[in-house]
Amino acid sequence: EAAAAEAARQRAAAAEEAARLAAEQDAARKAAAEQERLAKEKAARDAELARLAAEREAEAAKAAAEREAALAKLAAAEKARQEEADREAARLAALKAQEERDAALAAAAAERNVELLDRTIFTPDYKRRSHYYIDIFMENARRLDGTVAPTPTPAN
Repeated sequence: EAAAAEAARQRAAAAEEAARLAAEQDAARKAAAEQERLAKEKAARDAELARLAAEREAEAAKAAAEREAALAKLAAAEKARQEEADREAARLAALKAQEERDAALAAAAAERNVELLDRTIFTPDYKRRSHYYIDIFMENARRLDGTVAPTPTPAN
């Protein structure tokens, strides 16, 4: 009877040990499955974060390129405006210098009592315009020098 009780107790202990080992194996299996699931979730989250970071970086690069293009466009517009202002200033300076030359020429003619020829502005399609101006300048120079009598200008 004692041997039977001991055998029953040993069987119960063995069954208990087997159940404990089965529970541990089941818990280990569940833990491994949970760990694998968490690893997959972490890998998916890391991939999503990498994708979002690349997307943000691409957007930042695009914004920087657009900003640089806008700055270049503004710089080009500013340069064009400055060049236009410089051209206008040069044109005004040339007009003022021409007016001063004309005034000096008129003063010299008035001082010598000589009548100078007027320069008529012809249309751009008038082909002899530059020669005409040269002729007028030469004739006025002759008249101011007093070396040659005035010559009549051809009729247009």
